[in-house]
Amino acid sequence: MSLAKEWKHTTPILRKCLEDIAGQFRLPQEIVHEDRSGEIAKLAGEVSGLQDQGLRRYAARMDGRSVETLLFALLVGGGQAAAGVGAGSGSAAGSVGSNAGNGAGSSGSVGSSAGNGAGSSGDGANAAGNGAGSVGRANANAASSVGGSANAGERERLERLLELRFSKRVVVLIWAFYTWHYKDGGMDRLAESAAAYAGGHGLDIPQAHMLNLAAESRVEAKDIAEALAKSVIEEGSHLNGFFRKYEMDRESPLALAAVKKTLAACGRRGYTLNEGWMLRMIRTGEAGPDILEHYIGSLDEHDYSLKVNLAIIETKGRPVRPEDWPDIAPRYRQKFIRWCFLKELQDYYGGNYVKLQFFTSYLPHIKNAGLMGQTEESGMLTVDFGEFVVLDTEGESDYSYLCDKGVFERLWGDQGLAMEREKVLGAREYILEDAQDELTRLSFHAVGRLYAKEMIDILLGLMPDVRASQRIITAKTSGSTSR
Repeated sequence: MSLAKEWKHTTPILRKCLEDIAGQFRLPQEIVHEDRSGEIAKLAGEVSGLQDQGLRRYAARMDGRSVETLLFALLVGGGQAAAGVGAGSGSAAGSVGSNAGNGAGSSGSVGSSAGNGAGSSGDGANAAGNGAGSVGRANANAASSVGGSANAGERERLERLLELRFSKRVVVLIWAFYTWHYKDGGMDRLAESAAAYAGGHGLDIPQAHMLNLAAESRVEAKDIAEALAKSVIEEGSHLNGFFRKYEMDRESPLALAAVKKTLAACGRRGYTLNEGWMLRMIRTGEAGPDILEHYIGSLDEHDYSLKVNLAIIETKGRPVRPEDWPDIAPRYRQKFIRWCFLKELQDYYGGNYVKLQFFTSYLPHIKNAGLMGQTEESGMLTVDFGEFVVLDTEGESDYSYLCDKGVFERLWGDQGLAMEREKVLGAREYILEDAQDELTRLSFHAVGRLYAKEMIDILLGLMPDVRASQRIITAKTSGSTSR
C-alpha cells in the first residue's frame, strides 16, 4: 500500500503531521524551485489585517510548509528573479548539454550517437529550466500581491511572522534561497536576519557562516562572489568540495559566479582540482578574458592542462596572427602560442630528448612551428625563427637542417628537400671555417650540439659573432674609423 493511501486512514491532524515530517526530507535546493503560488495567495489572505496577538496565534499554528511558503512570499523582487533564474539556468544547462553532445559526436559514428544523446540531455535540461522559470513567475505574481511597495503593511506582518518562527531550518532554507536570488534586494534583508538569528542563538552550521559572510560583504560593499572565491582558495581551492560543505547547488547563480571568480584568481592547485569546471566554462563561452589571462599568466608552460589548452584551441583557435584573440593581452597570447610550439615539438620528437631539450630552450625565439607536407619518411617539422628556419624529418634523428626563410621556399617541394643532403655543409664548418651555404646541417652528436647551439645563438644575436671573417670586418671598420 502506498504512503498516500495509508495517509487516507489517518486523522487530519496526524496526516498534517506526517506531511510536515515528510517535508523535512526534501532538500532545501528542491524547495526553492517549487510552485507555491496558490499557497502564497492563501497565506496573504489569512494574515491580512492581523495585529500582534493575532500574528502570534497564527505563527503558533504554522507548520513547516507554511514557514517555507512565508519565505516565498517575502521574496517579492526575488520572485521575478526566480523566473529569470529558472529560465536562465535551463538555457545554460541546455548549452552545456548541446556542446558536450557536439564534442562527443566528433569521434566517429559511435561518438556521434553519443554526442547526439548528450545534446538531447542538454535540451531536456533547457526544458526543465523553462519549467522552473514558469514556477518562478507564478510565485512572483502571487508574492507581488503580498509584499509590493503598495502593501508595506502586509510585508511587515510577514516579516513579524518570520521573526516568530525563526529556527535552524529557516536559516538553512534562507541560505538555499540566497544562492539562487542573491542579487535581489529583498533577499539581502532575509540573509541579514538569518545571520543575526544564527549569531544570537550560537548556530554553528555551514549555512550560518555563509550568510554571515554575505551580510559582511554587503556592509563592506564587497562582491559576495569574490568573497566566496577567496574562501574557496583559502580552503584548498576545490570548488565541488566547497559546494558540498556549504550546501550550495552547483547550478545556482551564486555558485556559478563563485566558480568564475575562483578560476580568475586560483593557482596551479586550483586549476588541477577544478579542471572540469574550467573545461565547462571554456566550452560554453563563459570563461572571459579575466579567467583565460590569469590561467595563462599564472602557470608555467609545462604546468598547463592539456585538456584545457586543447579546449581553448577548439573554441578560440591558435593565436598565431596579431589579430587573433583581440580580447586577450598580447603577452598572454604570446605565452600561449609558445605552449602550442612546445606541444608541436613534444609530439614530433617524442623520445628524442636531445633534440626536444635543444629546441625547447629556444621557445621564446620561435615564431611558429608545425608540420609541412608529407614525404616518404614522414611529415617535415619546420621551426620558424623569423630570419631562418630549421627543418627536421623523423628519418634523420641525429640531424636537422637550417636555411634562410627565403631559401626554404625554393628548396622545399612536394618531394621534400630538393638538395643532395650528403654535400651539405655542417655547423662545424660555419663556426671553424667560416663557410656558408644555402643549407646547413645541424648535428646532434656530442660535440655537434655545441656547434649547432653556437650557430643559432649567433644568428639570433644571443652571442657575438667572433668568426674570422667577422673579426677582419671589425678590424677594417675600426681602422678606417681611426684614420
